[in-house]
Amino acid sequence: MGISISDYNDMTPYELSVAIMVFNEKSKNEMEEKLFVAYHSALWQRVDKLSINNLKEVLDNLNGKVKNKEMTPEEMLEKVKMLNAAFNGEVKSNGNSS
Repeated sequence: MGISISDYNDMTPYELSVAIMVFNEKSKNEMEEKLFVAYHSALWQRVDKLSINNLKEVLDNLNGKVKNKEMTPEEMLEKVKMLNAAFNGEVKSNGNSS
């Protein structure tokens, strides 16, 4: 836990329990971070096209450097079609020809 013997000997049981709780929480957070990195590393290995530009875009989004761009209706329709196909969705007609 990183506590020296002399510090341990000077601690009260309550202080020791707090140190243990902090150590356990820190260990849990480190494990979650490692799992997050491992998962996303594996995910990115399986992506067909991963370019430096995509990585830069992801990092910029993470750092808040990219402003959201408003989509045109045509871009939105294409995105919906792509998501629909990705999730094996059905296209239902409402009877309108337009």
